[in-house]
Amino acid sequence: MAAPLEVPQPVLNAVRSHPGCGGEFQFAIHTDVRSDGSFGEEWLVVTAGALYILQRLEDSVEVSRYIPLNTLESLKAETMVGGGVLYAMTKEQTAIELLRYSGSQAKVFGEVAGAVEKYAKTGNFDLDLSAIEQQFCPKCGRRLTEGSRVCPNCLDHGRTFKRLMAYVRPYRAQTVLLVCVLTVITAAQMLPPYVTKMIIDDVLTPATTRGHLRQMMLTALVLILAGAYLLRHLLTIFSGRISGWLGNSLTYDIRREVFRSLQHLSLSYFDGRQTGAVMSRVNHDTQHLHSFLVNVLPFGIHCILMVLGIGAILFVISWKITLFILMPIPLLVWIGRTVWQQLHTSYARYFERRSRLNATVGDSLWGIRVVKAFSQEGREIDRFGEKNLDFREAGVALEQKWAFYMPAISFVTMSGTMIVWYVGSLDVIAGGMTLGALVWYVGNLAMFYGPVQTLTNITNYLSNALTSAERVFEILDTEPDIVESEDAVDLGEVEGNIEMQHVTFGYNRFQPVIEDFSLKIEAGETIGLVGRSGSGKSTIMNLICRFYDVQEGRVLIDGVDIRSIRKDSLGRSIGVVLQETFLFDGTVAENISYGRPESTLLEIIQSAKAANAHDFIVSFPDGYDTRVGERGGKLSLGERQRVSIARAILNDPRILILDEATSSVDTETEKQIQQALERLTRDRTTLVIAHRLSTLRNADRIVVVHEGKLAECGRHDELMRQHGLYYWLITAQEVFKE
Repeated sequence: MAAPLEVPQPVLNAVRSHPGCGGEFQFAIHTDVRSDGSFGEEWLVVTAGALYILQRLEDSVEVSRYIPLNTLESLKAETMVGGGVLYAMTKEQTAIELLRYSGSQAKVFGEVAGAVEKYAKTGNFDLDLSAIEQQFCPKCGRRLTEGSRVCPNCLDHGRTFKRLMAYVRPYRAQTVLLVCVLTVITAAQMLPPYVTKMIIDDVLTPATTRGHLRQMMLTALVLILAGAYLLRHLLTIFSGRISGWLGNSLTYDIRREVFRSLQHLSLSYFDGRQTGAVMSRVNHDTQHLHSFLVNVLPFGIHCILMVLGIGAILFVISWKITLFILMPIPLLVWIGRTVWQQLHTSYARYFERRSRLNATVGDSLWGIRVVKAFSQEGREIDRFGEKNLDFREAGVALEQKWAFYMPAISFVTMSGTMIVWYVGSLDVIAGGMTLGALVWYVGNLAMFYGPVQTLTNITNYLSNALTSAERVFEILDTEPDIVESEDAVDLGEVEGNIEMQHVTFGYNRFQPVIEDFSLKIEAGETIGLVGRSGSGKSTIMNLICRFYDVQEGRVLIDGVDIRSIRKDSLGRSIGVVLQETFLFDGTVAENISYGRPESTLLEIIQSAKAANAHDFIVSFPDGYDTRVGERGGKLSLGERQRVSIARAILNDPRILILDEATSSVDTETEKQIQQALERLTRDRTTLVIAHRLSTLRNADRIVVVHEGKLAECGRHDELMRQHGLYYWLITAQEVFKE
């Protein structure tokens, strides 16, 4: 049975005992919302002959809905606010609600709906379980955080730490120097207790040594003590400089690699993730790694050296007493190992809640105009409050675990100190140890338990760092959906011929947006793409730009499959002007020359003039050096649009795609943009997705897309005479204007 999780035996028994059961099991999955809308578990089970919905009651599992597959016409996953519903349509045209699910399972049940419907019609069960399996940990079966494949319960700490340390290899010399300096610091730190022992036994304790010799010895020992402290502090400053440089360099390398990986990932990766959550990984998670590498790791190395060095000294002084003080160590280790997993899970939850909080803040700030326009400040405050409360609860749970852990460790270490004072004092009274030796031992013991306790406490920081590292490595390990083939070619001089041959594609592969779509565009043609919202127009643009790969068929540029074309060559050949223009927070000149940074100011000005943008640009106090602000917010919509057209003109692509380029501007601005577009589209292959259909009257051909298929194709006058879908769209728009 193909199932992402092990199916409980009561569920299997309920299906097998049902009167309509027949054939072997094919698939099973559970949802996270009950039919009444409450959070809970219901199961979808598919056998060779039927589809079952089962609900778990207090002490049993019952079949609530049963549909023979030979009566099933279709299965649809409908998205709703906060979740979705799985519907079945029978051949008698009866709609049946099967089950509900939360928004996190929307993609999963979209795949399931298509696969089960196909199985009912063809008998071929073909379901890619990758989308489902990514929702659950393959080891423990727990649901993973949305957009993540990291399970905090099953994280391989050793593998993650080893991979993190691989970034140290380019800095081996600096690392060796740091370890050597830390070793000298450790030796300097262990010297004062021994000097104290000599002062007590050889200077302060009555002996045959003469007074002036005692004074000379005391002076020498105090100078040695001062030298040890001075050397230790100087080397501590030096080690801090080394560790600071080394840690920042390592973090720089990791952050650079993460950002490079994000730039190479396909659009499908970002479709299912909030921008704020991705930013949290780039900024906060790498910052945690920075703190660990700069502060925690060097201190941890120092503590290890202290434990080894002082442990050896304690055995030399008195191996009997040392055996007593080692007795609490297993308890310390047990507490550390027990609390480790709890802390790690709590930190993972803490980071995940923080990412959600950041994403909520980002959404609200980026959409602040919409919030203000609809007076939804209160709603956003409530939404933030909910996420903030979740974040607080995760932080409280984490700190409560940590609050129990610290006193427990302190009590164990204090018990060892009490044992030393009792057993050591008895040894001094019996004459087996001098008073100075006991003080030396106690002084070393304080320095021994401190590092032991610190090493145990480092589980806090290590858990933090490893969780952050795994979240970072998850980005690095993600393979882009769009991969350039090894034998990819450069198109060179592009003529601009485009052909789509029997193309089928869907963002959910069982629910195609366009299906068996074929279209041939000659070089230099201007093609208008029209159709209802959701008909597949923008999807066609995405496929020609190769933002996504087709699932069936081919897209050709000058007779070459775009999957065989180098990405940079394809990018130079195709220019896109979108309805929602994005400008970077830089100058006007930098945004115009984004596609060709080597352009001269004269070329930038010529492009701006061709885009009817020069006049408003030079009216700014700083002209072309004017900063446009975040997302171009300092410019009006029409100004941003003309800057984007200038950017496309400067890039000089042979193929141009205009996606609703004038739909959101006033009439006067539209006129200026249309003039700029006429210059831009001259002698180029152009695809125009237009909101105002009247702007397509002069197109060489108009392609009407309906439900993902080519419905009509021809010139404006021809299509109007056919009185088909295009005629209806034009008429409806004219009526709406009136």
